[in-house]
Amino acid sequence: MRKRTKSKSPLDYAFRVLAHKDYTEKEMREKLLSRFSREEADECMEKLHGYGYIDDLKFAENFTASRLNSGYGPYYILPRLKQKGVFVDEGFIENTAHAKDIDIEGIMRDTGKKYLEKKSGEDRIKVRQKTWAFLMRRGFEGRMIDKLIEELFDESNFHSGC
Repeated sequence: MRKRTKSKSPLDYAFRVLAHKDYTEKEMREKLLSRFSREEADECMEKLHGYGYIDDLKFAENFTASRLNSGYGPYYILPRLKQKGVFVDEGFIENTAHAKDIDIEGIMRDTGKKYLEKKSGEDRIKVRQKTWAFLMRRGFEGRMIDKLIEELFDESNFHSGC
């Protein structure tokens, strides 16, 4: 069993937890307040901002790129950022994707194709519905999904045996 180290200062604690993963301002403040007074937490947050260790926009960019590259769309990412205390809009997601050379439509297409590979042999109509629902849960826009479904289920492009 791992021995738990008790941090003597809020800054030591913050550095220790930041060594494992990035946090938003909201998340870090909550962590600090669970162990230290409000004054200590506020002072620590001010130092972390000054050192550049807490930057919600940089966090949002990295989180967005990571989730997009994992096959998730903007409508999956936005509420998760909001839960973490970062309020951005769909334009932010698109700008981040563009800046990091991420093709959202290409990712949706690849995610849809991988899903369809698992569904070969099933009823074609049900597979269409399930694919649409799957991509919607993944946070892609309905109109983009409709367009992709038509493309994937076009007789000349769809060869999975449905």
